[in-house]
Amino acid sequence: AALDLPSEDCAMARFVSVMNRKAAELGCTACHFCDSHGCSIGNVASVRDVALICAEVSRHATLASICGKAEYEATPRPNGLSRVKPRIWKNTNVLLQQPWCSGLKTG
Repeated sequence: AALDLPSEDCAMARFVSVMNRKAAELGCTACHFCDSHGCSIGNVASVRDVALICAEVSRHATLASICGKAEYEATPRPNGLSRVKPRIWKNTNVLLQQPWCSGLKTG
């Protein structure tokens, strides 16, 4: 899903910079992001850092709700486009099939 956020290299670099700054503000000490989608081997975080990030996400009802869904649909804000189709993101967290799972990091 995060692959759909910033499309230009410059926008991606700014977005990742904000991600790293926010992680530091949360107290993450072994965390470094180099892309927004997590597919690069350059993205690293300790278990403690992931727990801090997940705890912050849990404090925001909308984000926590999205992370707990197997599928989420949203319509992006148009940037001068007359028609924007809704986007559907599928959560790969198979634990969401269990009644006790509320979402977030699986490993």
